[in-house]
Amino acid sequence: MRAGPGRADAPGPRAGPGGANQGPGCAPRRADVQLVRCQPGDWCYQEAVDSKWKYDPTDPRNDDPDKVSMNVVRHLAALRDKKITFDNECTADMMDQIGRIFKIENGFVPEGFLGLKDSYPLFLTGKAAVRQDTGRIFTQFEKDVKALAEGAYADPSAVTKDQAKAATVFEIGTFAFPSIEGKCVQGKARANELPSGYLAIPKKDRKQNDLEVDFVMFWISPQGMKIYLDNRLDPKNLQGGIQGPTIIKRVTLPEKWQKILGSQPFIGNYEKPGAPADKVARGFWFYEPTKREWAIMVQDFFAGKLSAKDFAMKYQKLLEDHWDGLLKYLNFTAEDIKHPEKQPPGWVAGGPY
Repeated sequence: MRAGPGRADAPGPRAGPGGANQGPGCAPRRADVQLVRCQPGDWCYQEAVDSKWKYDPTDPRNDDPDKVSMNVVRHLAALRDKKITFDNECTADMMDQIGRIFKIENGFVPEGFLGLKDSYPLFLTGKAAVRQDTGRIFTQFEKDVKALAEGAYADPSAVTKDQAKAATVFEIGTFAFPSIEGKCVQGKARANELPSGYLAIPKKDRKQNDLEVDFVMFWISPQGMKIYLDNRLDPKNLQGGIQGPTIIKRVTLPEKWQKILGSQPFIGNYEKPGAPADKVARGFWFYEPTKREWAIMVQDFFAGKLSAKDFAMKYQKLLEDHWDGLLKYLNFTAEDIKHPEKQPPGWVAGGPY
């Protein structure tokens, strides 16, 4: 289920990359790829790829890395020179559109709902009408209802014990992120459609790490992945579930789940290497001080303490106040930004871009 206030980590400006996408000089959206992309003579320009590219906001995959290369130097230069800004009507309009659902005063998201550790039980008991989720809802919904009713749910504190015990399966429907409309919009809404699932291996002794690597290699093999899927999709495994079809070759889902998950429409992924909007969606380049202030700003906006116009002004100021720290975090110098044709010496393995 992909829309609505059902999750505590509801999006702020991040909801915009699929919706409010307008051009240079305004809030950074899809058209900014024309400012950020690698040009002939740049260190990152790939003749076989970039010479064929044409800007097309109607194509949700127009800015995929295999279609166009991005130059972080040009991106930073555009921000420095205010060819990309935030203190404008399009940023404010984007926030107003998001606020139609997420602002407390509009009644869809009660006070205290945003920031709740786990609001999912409210949806499972019918106390919340809509939940923002991934494809996991299909394979896990009935299991989660059962776990809640049987007292096996990890954190049921969002509902009373009696409400949890009374949880029963009901029919659900899904819809993708809706697109917004207006003069600032350049393309339809996109989601974060990308492979997910992560494993971390702590660095120990060589013998132990070799065993762990062997396990990971088996897990992502056709044989290992089949065992994994059988376990995750087992109706008796209340903790099991998957978000979508596996990307492992020669592995297929049971017909029931293939029919459901395989029929879901793909609306495009905005979260990809170098995508200009993604790098300024929650602060800047995931630089922690800007992420922190962004989170406070979004909460204040949803609570009605900050207008959309004031949010837009503060977002621009957020960039300017943290500019020097951001450059240091990215291993950049002010001199580096003057030369988009050169790969910055401190730009190691693509950096946090």
